Order: sequence, then structure tokens, then C-alpha cells
Amino acid sequence: MFAFILLALSLLVTVTIVVLAILCIMTLRAQRGSMSAKTYNVQLLLIANLLVLVLLPVLFDLTPLAIAAGFIYLQSRYSYISLTLADFLPFLDITLSYLATLIFVAPYRQAVRQILWKHHIASPVTSVQKVAVVKR
Repeated sequence: MFAFILLALSLLVTVTIVVLAILCIMTLRAQRGSMSAKTYNVQLLLIANLLVLVLLPVLFDLTPLAIAAGFIYLQSRYSYISLTLADFLPFLDITLSYLATLIFVAPYRQAVRQILWKHHIASPVTSVQKVAVVKR
């Protein structure tokens, strides 16, 4: 019975989140004429970011617990494996939440690019450019 309640709760939360996201997008589209294209795109990106950050815990926390509860209820031989996965998957949720934040927030994304993709360090010697002199 507990497994069924946990699974139903997980599904109810997921459906609620998806319905609310759809309502947000519909409202945003209805107000599209009152905002610039850049503002509209930023708002869509914000909704996508929030949707990812809200669905990650449902996917990696509630779903493995519901599956583990079902295996325990059915006295399956996979109960130990499912409990082990349900124990470790929240760490993946935390890691992916951090990565999603780094990807979606522009200043964080730019800082990561600067740190990871430095091709070379500029030399302290400046180059001399040729300047054309025009006589009048």
C-alpha cells in the first residue's frame, strides 16, 4: 500500500509540475506582444530552467524510492539493488542541479568558459603595429 501511495504521489507531483509549466508558457505566449523578443526568450529560458530544476528531484529522488518500495512490497530479489540506487541517485540529482544552474545562468556559464577554455595566457610583451603616416 505504501508503495502505491508513493508512486501515486510521484506521478501526481510530476503531472502537476508539467501542467503548471504549460500554463506558464501559455500565459507567456498570450503576453508576447507586450514584450520584446529578447525578454520573451529570457522568460522561456527561465521557465525551462525552473522546470528542469523542479523535475530533477522528482526523477532522481521520488521515482527510485517508489520503485524500491514496490520491490520491497513484492518481496523481489531486486530490493537490495533498488535500495542502493535509491540511496545514491539523490547525489546525481544534486550534481545535475548544479550543472543545470551553471548552464542556464549566463554569468556562471561565462565564468566557467573563462576558467576551462583558456587557450593561452597573453604574453606580457605587447606587439608593435605599423602605422602609416599620411603627409598633407
